[in-house]
Amino acid sequence: MMKITIDMIHRDLRKYASTVLNNQPSLNSITAIRDRDRNLKRKFYGKWFGRNTHMEEKEILRNDGSSLRICIVYPNRLTGEESAGLLWLHGGGYGTALPEECYPYAERFLVNGNVVMVLPDYRKSYEALYPAALEDAYLTLKWMKKHACKLHINPHQLFVGGESAGGSLVAALSAYARDMNEVKIAFQMPLYPMIDDRPSSENKQETLAWTTSQKYFHWQLYKRNLQDVPVYCAPARLKDFRNLPPTFTVVGTLGPFHEETVTYMKHLYKAGVTIMLKEYEGCFHMFDTRFPNAQISKEVIRLEQKVFQYAQQNFFARQDEISQEDESFQEDIFRNFHAYMDTENKY
Repeated sequence: MMKITIDMIHRDLRKYASTVLNNQPSLNSITAIRDRDRNLKRKFYGKWFGRNTHMEEKEILRNDGSSLRICIVYPNRLTGEESAGLLWLHGGGYGTALPEECYPYAERFLVNGNVVMVLPDYRKSYEALYPAALEDAYLTLKWMKKHACKLHINPHQLFVGGESAGGSLVAALSAYARDMNEVKIAFQMPLYPMIDDRPSSENKQETLAWTTSQKYFHWQLYKRNLQDVPVYCAPARLKDFRNLPPTFTVVGTLGPFHEETVTYMKHLYKAGVTIMLKEYEGCFHMFDTRFPNAQISKEVIRLEQKVFQYAQQNFFARQDEISQEDESFQEDIFRNFHAYMDTENKY
């Protein structure tokens, strides 16, 4: 295995390398994953640390009668324009983490005030194997379409995004939604996604922030004893990349998912999908979120924001089944909202 040396790391991140190595959680057992998830719940569950956004919780029903908790995040000051709906899927290797941990992404993408973010607390792999997480993501997507008016979002501009394993779930959801043909996704943003359960040449290289052994343990926990792994489980296995939504991603060359991310984006490009891929030399997994004050991280965040704003202006996917009643209700909502804004501005 090739060892990463300090000179291989981007100069803006070198001072953080020891922090990454010394704070690497060992997540190679179900007990360790459960313990970490329990600790994260103590810190984040029901709390929101965003300064320019606020969150409300809601429960929606699954087909079996159980409840799925979702977090709905709004900018503190809406612009009054029709909002894009952003379904965000958190990372954590399918086994840990919470929607509330994604507040940096909400602060990043809701900055212009015309985005509403919805984050499902999807089932973890240690409690429910594939396809539980995908089912929860798809249920949330359909709920967003159905309740677009009440959420103040444009039903024809549903975006999906997520980081790491959440990025994998984004890619899986986009393919699944395309094939089910019930909800149209206008844009996807799987950031540094964990999309391939198979060995790659990157197994031969040491990685920072997420080890190869952790990657494959999490995959095994998610897919368990599946013999023929479905494409909706590991989207790198997709054969048909046509008609997937426009796609943007960033990835560090020292991250464990670099190779699979580039391969996925090449397949999309060959299939005629609009893509934008930015590789960052010498950068490790999730560097932009872990160390947002590094100069290279600031550059990434600015790029992500610019691309997201471009998507808001240019990418739409018209839904087939939006009732006239829903359309008129949506018009009433925004008419009333503009009146509220006029009153607020006057006083």
